[in-house]
Amino acid sequence: MTTAKKKPGIQVGGHMPGAPEISKFPMEVRVEAETALKKAGDAASIKVTTQDEYEAASETLAGLRGFRKGLEAKRKEMTAPLDQSKKAITEFFRSPIERLENAERHLSRTLSAYYDEVQRKAREAEAAAIAAREKEEAKLRKQAERAEEKGQLTKAVALQNRADIAAAAPVVAEVAAPSSSATTVATLWSAEVYDKLALIKAVAAGQASMNLLEANMPAINAIARAEKDTLSIPGVRAVSTRSVRARG
Repeated sequence: MTTAKKKPGIQVGGHMPGAPEISKFPMEVRVEAETALKKAGDAASIKVTTQDEYEAASETLAGLRGFRKGLEAKRKEMTAPLDQSKKAITEFFRSPIERLENAERHLSRTLSAYYDEVQRKAREAEAAAIAAREKEEAKLRKQAERAEEKGQLTKAVALQNRADIAAAAPVVAEVAAPSSSATTVATLWSAEVYDKLALIKAVAAGQASMNLLEANMPAINAIARAEKDTLSIPGVRAVSTRSVRARG
C-alpha cells in the first residue's frame, strides 16, 4: 500500500467549524500565500560569505519585508468584517456576563461573610464550653481537697473522679457550620509581601529560595538600552546583539 505524499503549501480542508474554506479564498490571495511559502523556503537556504552575497541577501530581506506587509494588509482586509462581527457579539454579551460575574462575587462574599461569622460564634461557644469545663473541674478538685483535709477520704476520691470525668468530657460546639448541596466551601491561601527588604535579606542569607525573587527585566533592559556598555548594576552585565533590518 502506498501513501500519497502531501503537497507543500496551503492545505485545503481540516478547517474549524464555521470557518471559511480555503478553496473559496480569492485565487489571487492563494497564489500570494503559496508564493510567500516559496520565498520563505528559498530564504532559509541563503548563506552569506561575501560582500556580494551580503548585498543580495539584503535585497532579498527587503523584498520579503515588503511581501509580508502586503500579505498582512490583505489579511486585515479579509478579517476586518469578521473582527467587527466578533466585536459586536462580544459587546452584546459583555454587560450581562459582567453583571452575572459581579452578582456571583457579591453572593460569594456574602456567603463567606456569613460562614465566617458562624465559625466565629462556634469558636466563641467552644471557648466558653472549655472555660466552663475547666471551672467545673477546678471546683470539684477544690472540694476534693477540702474533703481530704477533713478526713473524708471516700468523698474526696469521689470528687476527684468527678473532676477527672469533667476534664475528659468532650467539648461539643452547639453552633453548626452552614452547608448547602449547591455550594462548597474552600479555604484558599495566598501570601502577602509586607516587607520586601526583609524578603531580600532572607534570600541573601539563604533562609529563603532565590526563585522567590524575580528580576524586573523590562526595567533592567530599559536601563541597558539607555546606558549601553556603561551599565553598572551589581550582578548585571550589558549584552549587545546585532540585528540587520530592511529599511522602510
